[in-house]
Amino acid sequence: MICVYFMYRIVCRLIKKCYPQVKGLQDVSLGQTLAFDVECRGGFVQILHTGKGHWLTISTVDCDADGDECKAYVDVFDSMPPAITTSLENQIAALICTKKAAIVLR
Repeated sequence: MICVYFMYRIVCRLIKKCYPQVKGLQDVSLGQTLAFDVECRGGFVQILHTGKGHWLTISTVDCDADGDECKAYVDVFDSMPPAITTSLENQIAALICTKKAAIVLR
């Protein structure tokens, strides 16, 4: 597991260096304590641990509210069938600073 975190940190630094306009890509260990820096404005990309030995990527880049400002749209990129855990929902809510009920995963 330590090797995975190390590799993740290196990859994130390289992506941020090549694409400084990309928000997110915070340390995945922040998800365990829900201590992310809040990404309330603009699009971001973040890798999250589902809590079940699996990782996925979420993004709010180009996620329009379609006129519904009460909803927070988040795209989920996963190589496996969706397994939205409570841990994952809590991480997303903490990251975008909103209630879980307002989040729409697509």
